Amino acid sequence: MWIWVVVMTLGLIVMIVMGVHRAARWWRDKRSPAPSSSAPPSEAVVDRPTPPRRPGVSFGGCGLLFGLGWTAFSLIFVIVPLGLLITELHTAILLQTTGVTTEAVVISRRIDEDSEDDTYYVTYDYWVPLPQGDRARLTQEESVDSDTYQVLVPESRVTVRYAATSPEVARLKGQSKVFEVILLIAFMLFGGLFVAIGVWLVYSAWQDIHNGRVLAQHGEIITGNVTDRWIETDSDGDKEYCVAFCFSVPGEPEITTAEINRTAYDTLQEGDSVQVRYVPGKPEICRLEM
Repeated sequence: MWIWVVVMTLGLIVMIVMGVHRAARWWRDKRSPAPSSSAPPSEAVVDRPTPPRRPGVSFGGCGLLFGLGWTAFSLIFVIVPLGLLITELHTAILLQTTGVTTEAVVISRRIDEDSEDDTYYVTYDYWVPLPQGDRARLTQEESVDSDTYQVLVPESRVTVRYAATSPEVARLKGQSKVFEVILLIAFMLFGGLFVAIGVWLVYSAWQDIHNGRVLAQHGEIITGNVTDRWIETDSDGDKEYCVAFCFSVPGEPEITTAEINRTAYDTLQEGDSVQVRYVPGKPEICRLEM
C-alpha cells in the first residue's frame, strides 16, 4: 500500500507542476483579445492583445498528443485505486454477509521496510470445514498496524473471520481498513481531477485543429494593418516574437488581435499592410497569411 502512496504522490506532484504550467498557457491563449482602442500609442503598448495559439493542425496536434498522454497517465490514478477499492469493499461485504468466526494460530510475521514507512505483516493459519465433512487448513497473510504486530508473536492464538462461501478470504477480527479506504478514495478524487484537466486540454487542442481546418477550407482573405510588434519571454525562458494586427470585416466590429509569428516579426513593421485569413461570421478566428 505504501509503495502506491509514494508512487501516486510523486505522480501527482509531477502532474500538478505540468498542469499549472500548461493551464497557465492555455488560459493566456484563450483570453479574449483586447478591444480596439483610440488611446495614444503609449497606452496601446500597455494594452497589447494576448497572442492566442495560431489555429492549425501542427499546433493543435502537439497539444492533442500532450492532452491524450496527460489523460492516459492520470487514468492510472483512477483505475488502480478503483480496483483496490472494489476488492476491499467486496471483501468487507463478503465477510459481513457470510462471515464465520474461528480461531487461528500465528505462524510467522515480517516487516516490509521502506524509506518512507514500514509495513507490518502477520501470517496465520486456520481450519475450515469442507462439504465432505473433513477440514482444510488455510494460510493467510495480512497487513496490520505496529501495535498489533508487537502483540501477535508466533504461536499466539487470534480470532479471525472468514467467508463461508470463500474460506480463503479472511481477516483478523478487529482490524479496520477504514484508513486504506479513505486513502484510495482520496487518490481517486485527485486522479479524477487530473483526468478532467486532460479532457479539457484535449478539447482545447481539438478546437485548434478544427479552427485551422475551417480557416483552410472556408477562410476568406482581407487586408489588415500591423499595429505593433514585440518580444516576450515565456515561462521556460524562450523568446516569443509577437505581431499585433487589426482588420475590419463589413458588419462586424474592428478586430484587434496578435500572433506569435517569427516570420511576420522579421518581415513586417508597424503600419504595414498585411493579408489576414478569417472565418466569415467568426472573424476572431483568424491568422496572418505569410
